[in-house]
Amino acid sequence: KSINNDQEVEFMMSRQERMLAIHFIINSDWERYGDVIEQFNQAYLSGNNNYPKKLHDAYTLLKNWTKRPQKKHVPSKLGLSFNIKGDKDGNTLVLSHPVQDAAAQITP
Repeated sequence: KSINNDQEVEFMMSRQERMLAIHFIINSDWERYGDVIEQFNQAYLSGNNNYPKKLHDAYTLLKNWTKRPQKKHVPSKLGLSFNIKGDKDGNTLVLSHPVQDAAAQITP
């Protein structure tokens, strides 16, 4: 099936518009729009091309996008830390590990 020149131009213009929309989203500020970029990328990798087809739609999407609040970094309790205590006579040291509650006695 062949297409005429007008149909070819229309097809080319729609593909160009879609590429502009995709580039607009991909090149947007990662700090503000990283979540939406990741969602589109993951959907695309799954076989779903959900990117907007028009530049105006991409602009509207980002303009109305609300960023989720960042979770505060809470250090994990895993790790290695020791609490050194001496006994009453001062000759024995007790080393304890808070994660495993293991204790070892060291005599100097």
